[in-house]
Amino acid sequence: MYTFQNKIMGTEIEIFIPLSEGKKIEAQRNAHKVFHEFNRLEKIFSRFDADSQLSSVNTQRKKRVSPEFFEVLEFALQLAQKTDGVFNPLISLASLGYSTDFYSGKFSKKFPKKGQHISLDYEAIQRDKQLREISLPPHAFLDLGGCVKGYAVDRGVKILDTSYNNFCINAGGDIFARGRFSSLEKWSIGIADPSDFTNEEKNIFWIEIEDQALATSGSYKRRWNITENNQEKCFHHLVSGKNNKNPSSQENPLQSVSIIADTCIEADSFATTCFLLGEEQGRNFCIEENVMGYFA
Repeated sequence: MYTFQNKIMGTEIEIFIPLSEGKKIEAQRNAHKVFHEFNRLEKIFSRFDADSQLSSVNTQRKKRVSPEFFEVLEFALQLAQKTDGVFNPLISLASLGYSTDFYSGKFSKKFPKKGQHISLDYEAIQRDKQLREISLPPHAFLDLGGCVKGYAVDRGVKILDTSYNNFCINAGGDIFARGRFSSLEKWSIGIADPSDFTNEEKNIFWIEIEDQALATSGSYKRRWNITENNQEKCFHHLVSGKNNKNPSSQENPLQSVSIIADTCIEADSFATTCFLLGEEQGRNFCIEENVMGYFA
């Protein structure tokens, strides 16, 4: 088994290729192709890079974009329609304090100009498919973070599919497992205990997958505190597209949702969607989309 690691998109990317000894150089070369693709996509979709396409769209308001950008936006908007805006590419994490790279440890709320509100009207986004041109409505800011990592994993899968029948890509919990870990075993993925997620030996359950994607969304990991009016308030990165707020624990006691799907962009975005919908509506969503969901 060869394992390759790199930190991209603010998370650890791991590639596992179960090969016999003597093929490391070839495996390393292919893994680097995947890492290169993650880096390329980060330059398109990063909201922390002022030169990214995403930042340019939010600044210029009207822009012709790459095929990848248009594809991800179309996916996000279709999911927004399905969920009546619960999943919404117009959320603003910056206004909740997540305005710089998470691991910088610097959290401060960034709002639009004084007197402006944040628009969540995803239906007002104009798209020209032939020109791949996007126009944003006033006071709207795109954030495609809810599905970009999953999309990047799927792109990596296409690269490795040309060379291998068995491999696994893990992008910070957004996973696709091709084939098997061994001739006798499927890929076995542990789902972290939200109350003790740093303990890798303590998982709430294990999931076996083969030629499938698995992603987990939870409120327990990417959390930060901001002091307002002498009170410390806690926020996390899962935000409802209905009101640009974190669901309260009274409204939604869920701590994590794991989804198994055919593609990682689906698993990634559906896990976020089901968390925001809550357990009852989330389970109904899984039935409608014909995916397996695990709620904790």
